[in-house]
This record gives sequence, C-alpha cells and structure tokens, in this order.
Amino acid sequence: MSIRQVIGNRFEIGDLERDLLGRGGMGDVYRALDTQTDETVAIKALKPEMVASAPDVVARSVREGKALRQLDHPNSVSTMAAVEEDVQHYLVVEYVGGGSLRDLLDQQRPGFCVPGSPIARVVEISLDVADALTRAHHLGGDEL
Repeated sequence: MSIRQVIGNRFEIGDLERDLLGRGGMGDVYRALDTQTDETVAIKALKPEMVASAPDVVARSVREGKALRQLDHPNSVSTMAAVEEDVQHYLVVEYVGGGSLRDLLDQQRPGFCVPGSPIARVVEISLDVADALTRAHHLGGDEL
C-alpha cells in the first residue's frame, strides 16, 4: 500500500517507504515531486523529538536554508523552501541522484593513495566541500 504525502500544498512524496533516500541524526530524507515545476526534489523531514528537545534546530535549519538560497556553487545543493506544517518541519532542496558518499567510496577499487583509490577520492571530495564551505562563509554563512 502506497502512503502518499503532500507538503506545503506543493511537494508530493509518492510513497513514504519507496521514496526514503536516507535517515540521519536530525531527520529522514525523501525523494519528492514539485507539483508546480514537475521537478524531482529532496525533502528533509526533521525528527519531531529532535525539534522538541532542541528548539534551536528549527532556527538553525531556517538560517541554513537562507544561506543556501544565496549560495550558487556547483558543490552545494540549492534550497527551494522551508515548510512548517502540523508542527512538522521540512527543508526542500535540489535532488541530486547517484547515491550516497558511502556508496561512491564503496564502489572505488581498493588502493592507497593511487589515482582512483578511495583515499584519493576522499581527498578530492573533501577539497570540493571545503571550497563550497569557504564560499558559504564569505556570504555570511559563518553563523551556521
């Protein structure tokens, strides 16, 4: 049985089980459809217990969303919306397919510091992330 959910009268998760992309300490991430643009998006649903035990999490998520909307960088996702509905908080961002970082590193062939090795790929990804964080900091994202 499909459990469909519409968030903000705009973003539709077709099946909560099938469209679950991952779970983290702060919430679950789902693949969804933006019904206004027909584009696939990712929605992070903050855990209610996290919000209840640490109310500053919501304020921080809103600040992160604002900072990400200003950030135009190839190593960072774009933020589309922050939605609050029925005491549930959501962050809607650009969907980037291809799996997780863990999936990517697991696919790499074994080796130590040779081109194509997991260690070399980790260094490359780390430099890309550092570049995006530097740009965010220069935009005033240091408050995050």
